[in-house]
Amino acid sequence: MIELEQQCIRLLNEIKNCHSKNAFRSALHHLDKAKILYDLDKEMCVFRAITAEEEAASGLMLSLKEGGYELSNKLKHRDHVHKSAIYPFISLVKMAFGYSLQDSGIKLGLAVVDNEHEFSLKSYHTIPGLNLHSYPMPPLNFEFKLNGKPISYDKQISDYLDHVGEGNIIKYVKDIANVRNKVLYASNDGCPSVEIKKTFVEGKRRKVLEMLKIYLLIKPHAENQLFVQQSIYAYLKMLKAISNEVGVVG
Repeated sequence: MIELEQQCIRLLNEIKNCHSKNAFRSALHHLDKAKILYDLDKEMCVFRAITAEEEAASGLMLSLKEGGYELSNKLKHRDHVHKSAIYPFISLVKMAFGYSLQDSGIKLGLAVVDNEHEFSLKSYHTIPGLNLHSYPMPPLNFEFKLNGKPISYDKQISDYLDHVGEGNIIKYVKDIANVRNKVLYASNDGCPSVEIKKTFVEGKRRKVLEMLKIYLLIKPHAENQLFVQQSIYAYLKMLKAISNEVGVVG
């Protein structure tokens, strides 16, 4: 896994300079700083780690804008709520894939293809009963449907909220977005002070690298990929950023 992460960082460095690339470079920089600050300043360690996740989320949104995806103009890459909602949405997608594939025998994964002509990150799935992998090209250019209809993630949102003990997805992501303020500003209870374990920074690094892998499945491809487009719609609908009456993309 560490080798795959190192290869992903190498792939990031090979992408032509752009805003989205620099957002991910910034995210990795903040993670390095957070690790150093852990023993020196816990509050700034938390701030740096949270900023790293937000920068990665910004990088994903910016890549969709740079790619000209439909509805990407509604993505607010500077808005803390929009940034804080990205990783929870990724969790919903993972839950949905897990549910839909649990009895199929199909396994999904990522691999770096490195040969004379190509060095890229690709998604793949195994074919049950055979020692074979199938690589979509582009890697996310497929439809994800349940019972013949584009997935809405309503069930996953409900299950996710039950898991985190919250009743409303908008309130939940707003509360996440407000954590950074709690480590910066005083309140009626006094000056900010936090106690965290090193696993906090490690958790943020895991999220950043997961978002980087998604970025590398999107950014290098000029073609707009169907699953990416459907995900934009579902994400914005989750945040009530677009009307429920808008037709499902794809």
